[in-house]
Amino acid sequence: TLKRLEEEQEEFHAYLDRLRQDKDKAEFD
Repeated sequence: TLKRLEEEQEEFHAYLDRLRQDKDKAEFD
């Protein structure tokens, strides 16, 4: 369903955000 797609997209964006944060932390270390 459309709602399920939206939920998956939100999870995907959250996943990308975590990836970006991890990369930023690695650069600052």
